[in-house]
Amino acid sequence: MKYNYLPPLSNIRSSLKTRSREYILENSLHGVPYFADPTRPLCERGVWFVLTMASVGATIFTIITIWNKFQEEPTVTGLDTEVSDVEITFPQVFVCFDGNKLNYSGVNDLEKKFYEKIYDWQWGEEINNTIEGTIPKTVKNYREIFARLAPDCDAVLTMFLPDKFVKVITPAGICCKYIVTTVLGIKDNPWGIIFSSAIYPFRLYLMNPSDVGPMRDASPVLKLRRAARVRLEVHYTYATSDLKMLSRYQRQCYYEGEQSTYNNCRLNCVSNDIFKKCRCLPWFLIENGRFKLRPWRMRLKKI
Repeated sequence: MKYNYLPPLSNIRSSLKTRSREYILENSLHGVPYFADPTRPLCERGVWFVLTMASVGATIFTIITIWNKFQEEPTVTGLDTEVSDVEITFPQVFVCFDGNKLNYSGVNDLEKKFYEKIYDWQWGEEINNTIEGTIPKTVKNYREIFARLAPDCDAVLTMFLPDKFVKVITPAGICCKYIVTTVLGIKDNPWGIIFSSAIYPFRLYLMNPSDVGPMRDASPVLKLRRAARVRLEVHYTYATSDLKMLSRYQRQCYYEGEQSTYNNCRLNCVSNDIFKKCRCLPWFLIENGRFKLRPWRMRLKKI
């Protein structure tokens, strides 16, 4: 004979109530049995209830705080005593000059002033093009003009090492980029760059090895107006492969090859935004081809 026991709801409700009371009274958490004990005074039970709820709230708050901290800063950076050879990637060094340092020999004053405005143009700046008629009709590529007017790196920068500077076009203007031929390691002796300049002032930028170059509105590391000796101390931080298990938001960094650098990403965003608005690019953002519109006719309030 099959036995089928189905108690009424009143019995189930009474059983749950009794078992719940027994669980609370026998609970090992400090404070819980006290406010549930009916033999204790009501005021004492109330105090224990408030203290217990405050403890539960503090525990939940602590857990949430630790969880949020783990989401934002889950890593710990410490001092590593490892002395094995590690190849260190030296940052890119750019020496850039202002527009008034270009070689304007054979250029009249109006044309010189116009070239300086175009060369030093900043986002959102509106340039008066009333003297555009003074520019020769053959001038259609300012990138080539400024590359020709800019001083040669060998003529203005004297190196005291076998390395050298080469002229490059960057969003910050015509610059001299330092070409590193020395492979650095942790065990190597202190090493530095020694050079002298025939032109002051100049701006010195240190960039990620993967960056195209300094941005138009980037602040230089130094702007030297006279000869000086500068010492930079580098703290090299590396990440273990275990860090890849975390999201990029959590680790606040990325491994080589995972994505573009911040400066390159920002440069692509600015270029796409400018081209979308006016179907053209400034001279420092175009490599081939000609302008359809002059860059000084653009009025970009915010990019």
